[in-house]
Amino acid sequence: MKRAQRQILLHGLIVLLVGLVCGVPYGRAITQGWGEEAVRGWRLAHFSLVFGGVWLLVVAAVSHLLVLGRRGIAILVYSSVTSGYAFTVALLVGALGGVRGLEATGPALNRIAFAGNIVASLASVVWVAVSLVGAARALREE
Repeated sequence: MKRAQRQILLHGLIVLLVGLVCGVPYGRAITQGWGEEAVRGWRLAHFSLVFGGVWLLVVAAVSHLLVLGRRGIAILVYSSVTSGYAFTVALLVGALGGVRGLEATGPALNRIAFAGNIVASLASVVWVAVSLVGAARALREE
């Protein structure tokens, strides 16, 4: 479990760093008058990726409390990391391209953001479900 925690921690820190760096264009969008849509996109990327990175740090910190087999641990690692990076892609593409990625329509960048959102959402459901199973097993073993 220690290796799994370290993997989630490392990737959580990377997502957090990307989110912090997104604060630069967010600030510039505000101060240089890039327009409300640009401000919205960079605000969303900045705050969401900072939150997502911190959330992965929380998952890493508490994952030792879960009772999971080798396969469950692998699923937890891969799905949580996939979720973090897929949201990173979706949010960066959204901010850079001025798209939202809420529907699979429109320009290619919007479709990429949409795909990132779908992958991230599905991966999030998987790691939360695995975590719930691990937490329930931990309580039963107590």
